[in-house]
Amino acid sequence: MTTSSSTRPSKSTRFLAGLATVLLVVSAAFAVLLIVGAVAGFSPDGHTVAAHVQVPGDQLTGLPAGAVAPNDVAVAVRVEHPPHAAYAWAAARDLAQLVLLGAALWLLRGLLRSVRDRNPFTDANVRRLRSLGGVVIVGVPVALLLSSFFASELADSTRLDSPGLMFRLPGNALIGGLAVLALAEVFAAGVRMRVDLEGTV
Repeated sequence: MTTSSSTRPSKSTRFLAGLATVLLVVSAAFAVLLIVGAVAGFSPDGHTVAAHVQVPGDQLTGLPAGAVAPNDVAVAVRVEHPPHAAYAWAAARDLAQLVLLGAALWLLRGLLRSVRDRNPFTDANVRRLRSLGGVVIVGVPVALLLSSFFASELADSTRLDSPGLMFRLPGNALIGGLAVLALAEVFAAGVRMRVDLEGTV
């Protein structure tokens, strides 16, 4: 028995579902590497960590005529053989955003698998989309705040000038999250219409 083209998932759907799975596995493996490195005393770069610091803008040289230097410039300083605590702070800084990425990939994977199985308009997908919207709107600022805190502690542990705690609310995350929440309501309407149609059959 052959599957008709109308019920067979498209190549792009299968590819995206597989890609989401691969990215999720890679993210999990990298997270494990960061955790092991924090405990054992190494980073993905070996025995080097990159600490983020703020450099006064008046120290910049080689700017074109008429250029206005910013008050501060964020730069990364590579520290060779840092204190053991620095590996833990560096891992925590990267894990803050990696966990967010993993959560988003998990939700997207479930959504894409349902599309692959030709059953996208379900209550489960409505919950996935609402959760994804929350992850983007709330999770992105929280992850950036935590990452900033850990980056500040990393700089302190390597005796560099800490940039301090910074809070940002990215506009693209806010718009993207609202768009996902709007899509969730479209799916919710689709679920209701499906139930109504099944009830009339």
